[in-house]
Amino acid sequence: MDRKDEEHLIHIASLLARSTCNDLSPMEQTELAHWLSDAPANQQLYAKVRSKQLQQKALEHIATFDSNNAYDRVKEQLSFAEDNSPVLRRKIWFGAAAAALLISCSFAAYLFFGRQQHTDLVAEAKDQVATSQKATIVLADGRTFTLDGGEKQIRMSQGALRDGTGKLIAETGSASSAKITTPKGATCDIQLSDGSLVKLNAASSLIYPLDFRAEQREVTLEGEGYFEVAKQEGKPFVVHTARQRVAVLGTHFNIAAYAGNEVTSTTLLEGSITVEPVDRHVQVLLRPGEQSVLNLANVLTKKKVAVEQEVAWLYGRFNFEGKHLREVMDEVSRWYDITVRYEGQVPNVEFFGGTFRSSKLNTILKLLDSNDIRYKLERDSVLIIGEMPMQKEPMQKGGTTGKN
Repeated sequence: MDRKDEEHLIHIASLLARSTCNDLSPMEQTELAHWLSDAPANQQLYAKVRSKQLQQKALEHIATFDSNNAYDRVKEQLSFAEDNSPVLRRKIWFGAAAAALLISCSFAAYLFFGRQQHTDLVAEAKDQVATSQKATIVLADGRTFTLDGGEKQIRMSQGALRDGTGKLIAETGSASSAKITTPKGATCDIQLSDGSLVKLNAASSLIYPLDFRAEQREVTLEGEGYFEVAKQEGKPFVVHTARQRVAVLGTHFNIAAYAGNEVTSTTLLEGSITVEPVDRHVQVLLRPGEQSVLNLANVLTKKKVAVEQEVAWLYGRFNFEGKHLREVMDEVSRWYDITVRYEGQVPNVEFFGGTFRSSKLNTILKLLDSNDIRYKLERDSVLIIGEMPMQKEPMQKGGTTGKN
C-alpha cells in the first residue's frame, strides 16, 4: 500500500467514523454515497463499521495485542544491510489490508474523534514536507563538515570519515572524537570503528570516539538513536544520555532521550542490557520486547511493549498509538521543522495508528481536524493549537494564515 492509497483510506475511514455520529456535511455525504456505490464490498464494510458488536470486538482485539509476537516479527525484519553498510532494510511492516485499515481507523476515530460535533469547514493546510537541512559533523579539533544530500551514511575507516559508498568526507588527523548532528526532518546512519551501527533520528546527536582504545566503548546520545552493537568480549559498549546509562556487550536496542521529553525510554530488540539512572544506584535488566521508562522523578520502571510500534521511525513511519496530543506534536515538530504553540488548555486527546513520514504536513493536520481540535498554521511555520478563539481573530479549525 503506497502513501497515496493510505491517505485515501484514512480519508474514507474518517468519513465512515463521522457517519456513525451523523456528522457529515452534504458534500461529504455525497462522497460517501459514491464510495458505497463503487462496490458491494464497500457496502459490507460500511455495515461492519456501523455494527456496535463488531466495534466491541475490535476493542477487545486491541486490548489483547500480543507484544511478544510483534517483537518476533520485527526482529526478523530489522537489521542493517548484511554487507555491514549502515543502511536499514526498509521492509514495510504496516502491510495491513485496505479493509482492515479502514475498520481499524474507523473504530479508532469513532472512539477518539467522533464524539464531538464537526461544524466548521475544513480549509487546506500548508503543504509542507520534511526539511531539507543537512547533518553536520564536528571533530574534536573544531573542524566542521556539512554532509551533502547523498551522505546519509557515515563510516569510520582508517583515520577517515567516509560516506556509504566509500567516498572520502574528511581525514580525521589527530582528532580523537566526533559529534554528528541530524537536523529536523532528517536521519543518518553511522558505522563506528568497532563495526557497531547507529541510526540517528531527527534532531539528534551522537558523540563518539574515532577509535575505541579504552577498556570500554562509550558514546553519548542526545535525542533518539537505534543501536546494533558489535560484540567484543570483555569490552562493554556504554551509551550515556543526560539522565541514564545503558551498558551492553552486543545487542540491538533503541533509546529515546529528547531533552524536552518527560521520560527517557529504552527498548530492547535483541540480547540483554542494563539501564540505570545517572544519580541512583539502581539497575533494570531488559529482555527482548521490554522497555525501561525513566521519569522526571528519576523513577525507573520496565514494561512489555509492541516493539514494532516503538521503532516505527526506522521504517519511515509515525507511530501515534496511545500517545497524547503533546507527544504527537513533539514528533511532528521535529520532523516537519515547525514550532508548536498552545493557546489555552491543551486537549487531552489519545491517538491511534500512524502514517508515513513522507506524508505532507496537511495529512497530519487532518488528525487534529478529525478530533475537532482548533489550529492555525502561520506562514513562519508556527502551528497554534487551542480550544478557545484568539483575542484578535478567531481561530478556525484547519486554517492557515499569512499573506499570499
